Amino acid sequence: MFLKNKPMWGKKTKLKSSYDVVIIGGGLHSLATAYFLAKEHGITDIAIIEK
Repeated sequence: MFLKNKPMWGKKTKLKSSYDVVIIGGGLHSLATAYFLAKEHGITDIAIIEK
């Protein structure tokens, strides 16, 4: 059962004023992109925006 208007995976966090990378959408390709940016390029200041 899902609770309406409640985050599914934890608490919502406040957004910072800037990130190195902003990814729109939390699908498989978006998450894989964030993973490989962190692993292969050391970019860890990433925001994933999902509705």
